[in-house]
Amino acid sequence: MFTKNGIPLYLQLKEKLLEDIKLNYKPHDIIPAESKLEKTYKVSRITVRKAIEELEKDDIVIKKQGKGTY
Repeated sequence: MFTKNGIPLYLQLKEKLLEDIKLNYKPHDIIPAESKLEKTYKVSRITVRKAIEELEKDDIVIKKQGKGTY
């Protein structure tokens, strides 16, 4: 799914997640859990976490401990 083009995998995943969020989710919708994203995109949990951290820094998503990512 992701290419080895010199761009870190987590940044490639971040862009894919951003695209999916824009197309499939409304504000305040919950996105799939890290474990589901890990299986869907066939990447490690660390890669998923780093991509979500980047989206959180950009104010695209909000993580709520024990509740999920919105």
